Amino acid sequence: MQEIAVLLDGSESDYSLSERWEQKAKQKRSELKDRKIQINSMLQIPDNHLNCKCLVWSECMEKIQDTGTC
Repeated sequence: MQEIAVLLDGSESDYSLSERWEQKAKQKRSELKDRKIQINSMLQIPDNHLNCKCLVWSECMEKIQDTGTC
């Protein structure tokens, strides 16, 4: 909310509200894309293990070391 208040105030800016809004939207979009990449990477861990049929952890570890997945 504070970011929006600063955007709307604009007393210390040489840019119009629409220019400030566009700049902030691009920044937030970039942040969200980075978070999406991180979340997708995190989701791969449980997804990969849902298909795991190993009986013991050591068997799983060997497969991960050999092929990168279990």
